[in-house]
This record gives sequence, C-alpha cells and structure tokens, in this order.
Amino acid sequence: MFGSSSGSAVAVAANLAMAALGTETDGSLVGPSSVCSVVALKPAFNAVSNDGVIPLAKSMDTVGAITRCAKDNLVISSSIMGTELSLQSNFSVSS
Repeated sequence: MFGSSSGSAVAVAANLAMAALGTETDGSLVGPSSVCSVVALKPAFNAVSNDGVIPLAKSMDTVGAITRCAKDNLVISSSIMGTELSLQSNFSVSS
C-alpha cells in the first residue's frame, strides 16, 4: 500500500525510535505515518537538503521527519530545515 518510509513509521510507533527520517515522492512519508498513527511533516520542495538521497524523482523527493507528536516533529524539522519553526494557533475557541 505505501512505500519507503513504512519501516521508519513502524519504528517510531513501536517506540523503537523517538524520531525517524523518511523521504516522500508520492505519499511514502505521510501515508505510512497515518496508518501507524504517528506525525509526519513533508517540507516544501528544497526546504531540506537532499544531499545523500538517491531520488526516485529529483523534482519531487523531499526528506521529512516522523515522530510520535507534533512538538517532537517541530524540533526535528526545525533542525533539518536549519530554521526555527513554531506551533501557532490560527483559530480561537469560544465558550
């Protein structure tokens, strides 16, 4: 059903790793993560260096993080992107 990042998503879901990196061309990062109930972030193309990645499609492959929660993903993604990201709420809840 899904591809190359399935093992990474399973390892994070099974608590064998705090985080893992995977690559996405067409659903192979976010697909396995959704099935395993973990968090994946597919950064915009060229937001993360593809050095060392053997691409399936040079114009589409992206390296992204898989974690158990959004805050962990924020830390890992900020690190691999070389920028400071933040979790912001753009909505309000009224009582």
